[in-house]
Amino acid sequence: MDNVPLPSRARSPRTTDSLRAGAAHSPKLLVSVQDDLEARLARNAGVDWIDLKNPDAGPLGAPTVKTAARVAKELADFACRSVALGELQQIDFSAAADLSRWFPILKVGLSGLRDHPSWQTTLGELSRLLAGNARLVPVIYADHRLCEAPEPEAVLTAADAIDAPFVLIDTYTKDGRGLFAWLSESEIQHLVVATNSSGRQLVVAGSLAESDLPKLMPLTISAIAVRGALCQHDRRGRLCSEKLDHWVDIFRLHSLSS
Repeated sequence: MDNVPLPSRARSPRTTDSLRAGAAHSPKLLVSVQDDLEARLARNAGVDWIDLKNPDAGPLGAPTVKTAARVAKELADFACRSVALGELQQIDFSAAADLSRWFPILKVGLSGLRDHPSWQTTLGELSRLLAGNARLVPVIYADHRLCEAPEPEAVLTAADAIDAPFVLIDTYTKDGRGLFAWLSESEIQHLVVATNSSGRQLVVAGSLAESDLPKLMPLTISAIAVRGALCQHDRRGRLCSEKLDHWVDIFRLHSLSS
């Protein structure tokens, strides 16, 4: 990695615990940001969980080191934060290990690995390289057949092997089709039960819209992740403060009524 000064902050082991606790009551709002300015905007709006990604580099696009440095500094005392590492086949393990010193949760995609004989071994090797209490979160792609990712059951088994605190459902294809274009409500509910029964919790993403919330809010999931619905144009645009405030209010009201 580039020689960019990053904050060397000790991480509390309760970072993931604070996120896990929410699933028993009401899902938390996870917002993906692309830089420190958006991170500050999301934090000031009252977002529960802030995730860093590069929307121009795919569904789980990894940020540059310089961007990660700025966001890590902005969120130094904000426990519920995460970063996207990209697809497992393309991850720089050294860079991932460095990022794990500043982000306690690191998301990894599994596209193209459905027929790869040792992807679980590679995932385990990456997990063992992470610093301190940092943990990997593997992704179940709802459109896994299209992007040749492993079946959901295989991802859940891999999550057990690395003791991942969460599993993320997302869509690899970003063409306007949302999560429910790929998975039915009953299929999502099945994944919630399967994940929770293994001691993990589910985070749900996938080009979600406000109209999807009534189907997701009652589920026993840790967080609902969104970006595109909060941007001025699409997921590659800038976050819109008015849309952000609106979604924060929706989640706050739901939490109060739960």
